[in-house]
Amino acid sequence: MTEIVVLMAIAGGLLLLLGLAFTLLYAKAYRRPEQGHAIVVSKPASVDVYFTGALVLPVVARFELIDIRSKSVRIERCGKDGLHCRDNVRIDIVAVFTLRVGKSATDILRVAQTIGCARAGDPAVVEELFHAKLVEGLRTVAKQHDFDEIVSDVCAFTDEVLQHIGADLQGYVLDDLAIERLGQTPLGALDPDDILDAEGIRRIVERTAHEKMQRSKLQLEQERVLRAHQAEIEETIIELERRRSDALASLRNATGRQLSDNELRERMDERVRDMVRPVVQQILDERLGGSSPTPHDGDPARG
Repeated sequence: MTEIVVLMAIAGGLLLLLGLAFTLLYAKAYRRPEQGHAIVVSKPASVDVYFTGALVLPVVARFELIDIRSKSVRIERCGKDGLHCRDNVRIDIVAVFTLRVGKSATDILRVAQTIGCARAGDPAVVEELFHAKLVEGLRTVAKQHDFDEIVSDVCAFTDEVLQHIGADLQGYVLDDLAIERLGQTPLGALDPDDILDAEGIRRIVERTAHEKMQRSKLQLEQERVLRAHQAEIEETIIELERRRSDALASLRNATGRQLSDNELRERMDERVRDMVRPVVQQILDERLGGSSPTPHDGDPARG
């Protein structure tokens, strides 16, 4: 009986040790990726991708982490490297593209096999892979539109660039394009001996001269209108002075004496103001083109 108990105790101890050993092995062999990463597990018969975690048995399989977070590629084309538009005007542009490894198992395996898991998330590697393709996309779309079209609708330009670059990026995905700077390349940075730049210079000079002429015409028109208004005001003042003199003379003839200042003020309030108001209102109506508001029925007219 005692031997049976001892054997059972030994068996129980062994089972406990085996369970503990299995738990420790499982904990050590289970791999959980960090946020923004996936696990690529290479087995004798297959290569699998896991996003939440995987059991990687030593010797039997090996694993690698792959970075699937977004990476930015900054493209700056300014000065003599600016992009030509359809009208051959150069534009300075600073664009930031956002790329990442696709989140499907197919994309991840493609990147892992062609580039390698360790290099896939390196910003320098991503820029080296796609810099030429991104610049080509910007250049091609810019050449399809005039300068005015691009700067007037940057969102449409951005969408067209994204569409042109497309989705065939060797397992990567192009998420976004942000235009940080977009404008005309300064004339001093253009090469007059370059055929395209020479055409662009000509268009810029013609456009600038036209805009200056339009501004001059507008300024002259504003000055003409101002002088006309000043003339109207002067004529109004002269007319008011004449009517005031006529009113004073009429008051003197009616009273037969020279009026005091107080009497003049009172008579002016009663007679001269009533004579002046229609003249002023007529001039204001003519100046505003008849758009001045009229009092509503029942509202007292303001003096």
